[in-house]
Amino acid sequence: MSKELLIDGYLFLFKVLFNVCKFFPLKKKVVFVCSYTDNSQFVYDELTRREEKTEVVFLCRGKAACDHFAETGERVVPIETMRVGAMVRSAYHLATAKVIVIDNYFGFLAAAAFKKPVVCIQLWHACGAFKTFGLEDHSVALRTVRARKRFLNVYRHFDKIVVGSDAMQEIFKQSFGLDESHFIHLGIPRTDLFFDLNREKQVEKSLHREKWRKKASFICTDIS
Repeated sequence: MSKELLIDGYLFLFKVLFNVCKFFPLKKKVVFVCSYTDNSQFVYDELTRREEKTEVVFLCRGKAACDHFAETGERVVPIETMRVGAMVRSAYHLATAKVIVIDNYFGFLAAAAFKKPVVCIQLWHACGAFKTFGLEDHSVALRTVRARKRFLNVYRHFDKIVVGSDAMQEIFKQSFGLDESHFIHLGIPRTDLFFDLNREKQVEKSLHREKWRKKASFICTDIS
């Protein structure tokens, strides 16, 4: 119960800040809300390649993401922190951006009522689903009714969800409680690397320079 009260208090404060910031006009701005780096980085690289004249801001969860995107030279703001200054700046950028790109579940979305022209795009951070998440997470049944309503409110903010396959669309539909109208089949941004022939040649050359051939294997240990 105490945890829920803390969450409610945080969301109330964020909602007040966000609603005040909504008085500012929307700007031609893309805000990336990141907990990981790969997918958002590839989308940002494409925006840069196309020389899109738009403001870009990264709202980052965790030091690793903050440090990574700081190297782009764009504005970076830490999120989900009790630092009032950071909370005000994140609320302002979310309230004044026309496009918001996220890669995970962010609870503060439950307190953000975006203006109608704003589009919120969920990239997600994984290519597949090794474990259950969202509404399919077994722990959800143990949460309060209020918490479950909050989860649904966050998911309803996802105007579009980028997927790489029909199978992932079905998983997201169940996990987020959304219908097929929310999905766009563009593939996962970070897999663009496999279609970059120049990058492929660079990797081949670097491997040929290695004195010893190395093998790497991926073993998933989180399949609950």
